[in-house]
Parts: sequence; C-alpha cells; structure tokens
Amino acid sequence: MINGGIDNLGLFQFEAKELAAQIFLNDKPGKILGDQLTARLCEEVGELARAVRRFGCHRIGHPDEKPGTTDEVIDEIGDVLFLTARIAELCDVKLSEAAGKVIIKLEQRMRERQKGCT
Repeated sequence: MINGGIDNLGLFQFEAKELAAQIFLNDKPGKILGDQLTARLCEEVGELARAVRRFGCHRIGHPDEKPGTTDEVIDEIGDVLFLTARIAELCDVKLSEAAGKVIIKLEQRMRERQKGCT
C-alpha cells in the first residue's frame, strides 16, 4: 500500500479477495453470488452517482441537502472498485487485464476518430 492506497490493480484484487473471504463467510462462488454481487454493485453505482451529483453543490430540487464532498466520492468509488474486484475474481478475470484492454480499445477509437476528421 502507498499512502493508504494500493499501487496496482493486481494487488488491489488480491486484497479484496482476502478481505471478502474474511468478512463474507457465507458467500460461495456460483451464479447466485454473481447475481448478489451485481445487485450490490448496482446499488453502489447509484450511491456514487448521488455523491457525484451532489459534489460541491446542491442537487436541483433538493435545497436542504448538503453539498457532496470529496471524501464521499472517494468512499463510493472505493465501494464500486471493491465489488468490481469481487466480480472479477468470481469470473476469473484479472483487473489489470481488463484495464489494459479498455485503454487499448479507447486509444483505437481515438485514432479512428482522428482518421475520420482528416
């Protein structure tokens, strides 16, 4: 860990797996767990969306709600990352591989768009 964070996705995935094994003793690999983790992830993405929408300002139509903070966004991103790591582990996917593939995909899209503009 570096400054309270994890410096690479492989280590994060390993740490998430180890913590989950200690905390969620009744979770057993399989279809039901996949459904449960996906539902939890959807819930956390909703909480992240709310934190982002509130970040630094009041949401429209919610004048009594306090503005969101960086710490709230960090907490919700962490929850999303943790569940994403658990889903990756369940599906035998390496987060680092998924991250690398998305960067390559986005770079290819950017090059294709640049070709279309010339």
